[in-house]
Amino acid sequence: MTRAHRLAATAALVLAVPTLLAACSDDSSDNETSSNSSSTTSSTAAVNTGPTVEVIEFSFTPGAESVGVGETVTWTNEGNSPHTVTPEELDDGSMPFESTQIAPGETFVQTFSTPGSYAYICSIHPDRMSGSVIVNP
Repeated sequence: MTRAHRLAATAALVLAVPTLLAACSDDSSDNETSSNSSSTTSSTAAVNTGPTVEVIEFSFTPGAESVGVGETVTWTNEGNSPHTVTPEELDDGSMPFESTQIAPGETFVQTFSTPGSYAYICSIHPDRMSGSVIVNP
């Protein structure tokens, strides 16, 4: 095996390990993923190809974002209380995505693969916190 092949194989392994570890997790608090999108919650900054929404106490700032298909939105909890990002159900009753509780200092990352308008709330503070993401084709 040439040095270039070994480097390529090593790089592929390094990139695959987090995905394999996440797939093998038996933690019941893992985020659900639908065919329309993918999501992650983490305590470290995530790679972001789109805007960041700050969750500051009881608001999403900015409250509305517009992205293209394949772009990612990152919600970062900058406050002192846990929050969620919980969208409205789709017409078929399914959820396009949903975060677990996002603790202070943590992030929730969502990549959007289907055009549409996604209104969301914090399920802990539904009367006080709402926002939306418009995904353009």
